[in-house]
Amino acid sequence: MKSAKGTKAVLFLAVLLALSFSQSGFAAVKIGLLIPETGPFVQEGAAQLDGYKMAIDEINRNGGLLGEPIAFTTVNTESKPPTAVAAAKQLVGQGAVMLAGCNSSASAMAVSAEAQSSGVVYMAGLTIANETTGAQAHRHTFRWYGSAHQYCKALSTVLIQRFGKNARYAYIYADYAAGKSITETMIKFLEAGGASTVYTAATALGTGAGTAATGMKQRLGFLLELEKAAKSNPDVLVFGQFGSDLVAILKQAKTLRLQEKMALVAPVGTLAAAMEVGGDAIDGVITAATWYHGASERYEGSRKFVQDYENNYGRKPVNAAAAAYVNIMVWADAVKRTGTTDSEKIIRAIEDHRFTLLTKEEYFRKWDHQGIRSIYVLQGKRPSSTGSYDYFSIVGEVDGEQASRTRSENPVVLEALPGDPPDYFQEKQPDAAMPQPPQ
Repeated sequence: MKSAKGTKAVLFLAVLLALSFSQSGFAAVKIGLLIPETGPFVQEGAAQLDGYKMAIDEINRNGGLLGEPIAFTTVNTESKPPTAVAAAKQLVGQGAVMLAGCNSSASAMAVSAEAQSSGVVYMAGLTIANETTGAQAHRHTFRWYGSAHQYCKALSTVLIQRFGKNARYAYIYADYAAGKSITETMIKFLEAGGASTVYTAATALGTGAGTAATGMKQRLGFLLELEKAAKSNPDVLVFGQFGSDLVAILKQAKTLRLQEKMALVAPVGTLAAAMEVGGDAIDGVITAATWYHGASERYEGSRKFVQDYENNYGRKPVNAAAAAYVNIMVWADAVKRTGTTDSEKIIRAIEDHRFTLLTKEEYFRKWDHQGIRSIYVLQGKRPSSTGSYDYFSIVGEVDGEQASRTRSENPVVLEALPGDPPDYFQEKQPDAAMPQPPQ
């Protein structure tokens, strides 16, 4: 086994090689990566970039694509839609044949529209708003990451089992696309099961920058909303925050000792957030994830991915890195199977194509381009030892088809491509054959 230092050196040299091909005029397959290098999603963006680099390095070490290396350029989105769109235009103008990234639903949906206009495939990053593969869906965009519907459907099943059909719920959520989508969807599922909503509050992105000081007369950060939520006497308090805001609200909930009075739920929790808030604050918090490194105990693909990632970076991968890795590998496999980077051919090659990478068989649905794979329900815990990454236990795994919207729930109509037959989007039984995973 190579050392982490040695593997990092190989990765660095491979990236330099790909870039040198591009900059020296030699042929290269150019892709553009949209990364939040500033703003509330910096940690997720850094992990995402690690996953992209690892996939690109793996592909380049195995001959590249169409006999050429992949070369990439990153641009800071600042998690702002106008900046992300400008970055996408810049990358396409520089010759990128595929775009990937964004860690904000609003930014991802804006880039999705731009990718459709530009005719470039976009493998969306960490976007959970239902609209990404719903009302704002586009034919050139694919989302592997879980939707709000998928997370909430999986979570609501577990929550109703644990706390009963008549439990009382309070919600504090980020006032933008993802926060609204996750909260509205949770309320829909839980109230349909008999639960009641006793408190809701929307907070601006960046609210977590405030100080959690309970002794001050003025409540900063999320403290005012947390105190009001506690007074509503809920059985369960749900947080619709992400990135640094999620870290802050979990820390402040711990400051107020809310875990002693109610269950805490963060529908989209991450290992990065858990590590930052610490075991005491994450202990008992219920969340959902598209992937978790604990899947390496169940699936060979995850075992290999975790091992390779640890060799490269010296730590466990978070789901942001897994999403980035899968997106690159799926797109690259489509390039290899079609023998081209032509977007229209790539799109058809990805639609309904079954593959196995990290867990079991999965695919992107043809009619809405939502990734269909298991959703994990996790519960936070204190790590068993210092330096451990074991912050969650997998307490449930919900089948992707069961967790996802049906066509009647999501009656989206994607744009047609030239040459599509009239019945192209009609539902058909999936092919029983399972293609080999991308190499």
